[in-house]
Amino acid sequence: MGFSRLLVVALLVWVVWSLWRRWRRAGARGDGQVQQAVRIVKCAQCGVYLPEGDARALRDASFECKSHDQTAR
Repeated sequence: MGFSRLLVVALLVWVVWSLWRRWRRAGARGDGQVQQAVRIVKCAQCGVYLPEGDARALRDASFECKSHDQTAR
C-alpha cells in the first residue's frame, strides 16, 4: 500500500507543477499590455476594407486607398 500512495502523491505533485508552469508561461506572454483595436474603413472608390492608418481621408468623411492617384480625377 505504501508504494501506491507514493505514486499517487508523485502524480499529484507532477500535475500541480505542470499547471503552475503553464500558468506562469501564459502570464509571461501577456506582459499586461492590451493591444489597441484598429479601425477598419471602406475605400469610397473601390470598396476595399483597410485599416484607417493605410487609408487617405477625404473631405466628406470617407476614405480611399493610398494607392489611388488623386491626379487621375
